[in-house]
Amino acid sequence: MHRLEDIRDILAEFEKQVDLYAPEGGPFGCRILDYGEVTVVIALDAVPGKALKRMSGFISEAEALEYVEEEKRYYGLLSERGITPLPTECVVVTGKTTVVYLVQDLVNKERLGNSILRNEPMETVAGCIEAALDRIASSVRYNRQIRDGLEAVADSQLSNWYFPETGGPPFLIDVGSPITRANGKVYAFTQLFYRSFPWPLSSFVKWLGAVESYFNEYFDLRLAILDMLGNFYKEQASARVAPCIEVVNGWLNRQPEKDEIKPITLTEVKKYYGKDAALLELMFQVRRYTRFIRNRIFRGRYDYILPGYIKRL
Repeated sequence: MHRLEDIRDILAEFEKQVDLYAPEGGPFGCRILDYGEVTVVIALDAVPGKALKRMSGFISEAEALEYVEEEKRYYGLLSERGITPLPTECVVVTGKTTVVYLVQDLVNKERLGNSILRNEPMETVAGCIEAALDRIASSVRYNRQIRDGLEAVADSQLSNWYFPETGGPPFLIDVGSPITRANGKVYAFTQLFYRSFPWPLSSFVKWLGAVESYFNEYFDLRLAILDMLGNFYKEQASARVAPCIEVVNGWLNRQPEKDEIKPITLTEVKKYYGKDAALLELMFQVRRYTRFIRNRIFRGRYDYILPGYIKRL
C-alpha cells in the first residue's frame, strides 16, 4: 500500500524520464489503460493496483491546485445529484511542466460499461444502461431545482461507468473534466483542451466555443442519451445500437419527462455520432500535427500523450 506522498514521488520521477511520444514500456513499467481526447490513463508496476489519469496543459502549479479544488467540489456536486464517483485522489506533480494525476483503485475492466456492452447478454446491457440513465436523469432534474445557478452533470458515455460485480449502483470513473455550469456558463477547465491546439488555432477554436458547446449537451437529457448511444459506434458495438434504442425508449416512457422528450431514432443517433466523430477526428489530427512540429521540428515539449489511430466508426 503506497501513501499518496510516495505515489507523488514516483510520478515525479516518471515525469522526468517518460517519452511522451512512446510512454508504454518506459519507466516503472508503464502500461496504457485508456485514452481520452487529451488525457491518458496509465498503470505503473511501481504503483500496483492503481489507475493513474494524467491531466496536462497547466501553465503553473497555482492553476493545477485550482483545478484540484474544482475537482473536489465537483465530486460533492455529483454526489448531491445522485451520482457516485469512484473514490479519487489528486496528485500535483511539478517538473518540466506541471501535471495532475487522478489516482483511483484499478477496477475489473470486464465490468466497465463498454466491455459489458460488447460482451454481455442484452439483458445485462439493458440493466446497465438503465442504471446509468437513472443517475444522469437524477442530475439533470436536480439542476432544474437549484437556486444558486450552479449545475453539474456527468459525461454520459457508458465507458465512463463501472458496474460492480456485487451489484448495486454504478460508479462514475471519468471525473477528469468537472462538467459544471455557473448561471448557464460552462466551467470545465476548458483551457486544458484549447491549449492542446497550436496558436492561433487555439484562440479561434476558443472563440467558437467548441468545447463549451460539446459539454453543454450533457446538461440536456435527450442529447446526453444521444451521446451515449452514438458512442456505441466508437466502441465497435454498432449491432447493439438498435436494440439499445428500444431499451432507452422503454426507459424514457417510464420517466416524468416522457411527454417532453421524443423517442430516440436510429437515424438521429447515426447523424449525431457522425457529426461528433468528424469533429473529434479533425481535432485529433490537428493535435498530432502540433505534437510533430513542437517535438520533432522545434525540439520542444508537447505535453499531451496522444493515442495512435482511433477507429471511430
